Amino acid sequence: MSESAPFAKIRNATEAQAQTSSVCAVIDSQTRHEIIAQAAYFRAQHRGFAPGHEQEDWCSAARKWMTR
Repeated sequence: MSESAPFAKIRNATEAQAQTSSVCAVIDSQTRHEIIAQAAYFRAQHRGFAPGHEQEDWCSAARKWMTR
């Protein structure tokens, strides 16, 4: 299974940060959106894609992202 593009960007940014202590990993809003969307999708998939929980899935994924 290949790594998705947003997660590859994070991994690459993290590796670059490890190499240079003064570099801060910056993730643009598009990448953040893609990561949250993917997390919300996996949350929906885990519960069998039952309808009516889309907003809950998105908000949960966004909260998890913001508390990282």
